[in-house]
Amino acid sequence: MLNYNLLSIKPSVVIVDSKEINNDRLDSMFYHSKYIKNKSNLIENKIEIRDLEDISINMNAPVGWKGIPSSSYLPNGEGVPLIRGKNIKNLLLDLDSLIGVEERIYKEQPEIQAQNNDIILTRVGTIGRVCRVPNNLEKIAMGQNLTRVELDKSIVKSEYVLAYMASKYGQLQMDRYAYGGVQPSLTNKNIKRLQIPIPSHEIQKYIGDKVRKAEKLREEAKTLREKAENELEKVLKSESFSFNKQKYLFTNKVTERRIDAWYYKPIFERITDYLEEFTQVKKLNEITKIGKGFSYSSNKELGNIPYLRISDIRNYRFNIEETLGIPERIYNKREDKRLENFDIVLAITGATIGKAAVVVKDNNEKMTLSADTAYLRVTNQDEIYPLYLLTFLKTKFGQLQIKQGITGATNRHLGLEDIAAIKVPIIDIDKQKSIHDKILKSIKNENQSKQLIEEAKQDVEDLIEGDLEIDN
Repeated sequence: MLNYNLLSIKPSVVIVDSKEINNDRLDSMFYHSKYIKNKSNLIENKIEIRDLEDISINMNAPVGWKGIPSSSYLPNGEGVPLIRGKNIKNLLLDLDSLIGVEERIYKEQPEIQAQNNDIILTRVGTIGRVCRVPNNLEKIAMGQNLTRVELDKSIVKSEYVLAYMASKYGQLQMDRYAYGGVQPSLTNKNIKRLQIPIPSHEIQKYIGDKVRKAEKLREEAKTLREKAENELEKVLKSESFSFNKQKYLFTNKVTERRIDAWYYKPIFERITDYLEEFTQVKKLNEITKIGKGFSYSSNKELGNIPYLRISDIRNYRFNIEETLGIPERIYNKREDKRLENFDIVLAITGATIGKAAVVVKDNNEKMTLSADTAYLRVTNQDEIYPLYLLTFLKTKFGQLQIKQGITGATNRHLGLEDIAAIKVPIIDIDKQKSIHDKILKSIKNENQSKQLIEEAKQDVEDLIEGDLEIDN
């Protein structure tokens, strides 16, 4: 039973019984109507509720962490993987974005050591992001703004708890306990107080299975990308090309348009010569239509048409769910900016020039793009597969050609004419298709994974609200 009298939701007016006063929190925000309503819903559903502390075997965080000097950071794939808040996305750990840390640092600081199946929770800044440590990692370290929780498997399934903590009910609890204005924080003491509904094992498994399948689809997507990239590297014989070898170059190819030394660095000349050895090589303007996006401020009227920006680009795909939307009337005025299926969108300004992703539509969805991006539309898919082209642009051969065209120091920019000049080897069409199909399957796996995560979170909310129906 709640010792509150909720008089109004908007504005929030709550009478709180003295028994419900938390001596650590005397601020009115802690007793806001949205938090009271959230707690009321948890209690009224008549499902057993336990504090997170009561269903955990171990919980710790590197508080007072000695830190890891930047000199000890290692590239992805080297050393012991290090989890930071930015690596946790939608219940899943983004393995592609992890950096490494020296093994010596990992061994010296037991408080940063996480274990397989632990739940990792962000507790500073963007609080409440959660993921689970994959079972296929022997060692993994965690950053100073994270807490790890080892759950009691005999009581709860970690996949179910993940879905619950990411649902609106879990997020509102964490939001309530957070303190601080500019950079909200959670203490381990308050994390232990989080209330977790404990439904039957059947329901936990039903919800948890979706999380497990989502994790598996993400792993398969990563494997497919790696296979496609390795296939292309073999065709390009990348191991026979030394990207680090330097030599002096005297050239008579200086143009009036580019007289800076950067444009004529030896590596760019060597790449051009190397690619010309392939049977057929074409410039992008010979195999694609090249266009650019347009400016639109988020301060203006918003709508439902996705307006893709650099920040929406992920690994080969877009995060459509979080992108800015513009009104349809604006979209209708920009006929030359409308994106089609398999258009490749490329970042052309700022620090991340060369980031690229592909538009994959299930139906005939409307999409457009921002002024800091350009699009490439393959004009003849019988000659070149779009996702082969995207995979090539992500290789060192593609990225270095992109870097050659960059101008500006403070405001870096890649012009359409420099994109047009990028050279692409036209390899065997069957090999192109093999690469294309793997990348397409990986994108579909990623999208299905996100859908399953959303379904799992919705199942939790339906459970608490008494609307969950288990499919047989």
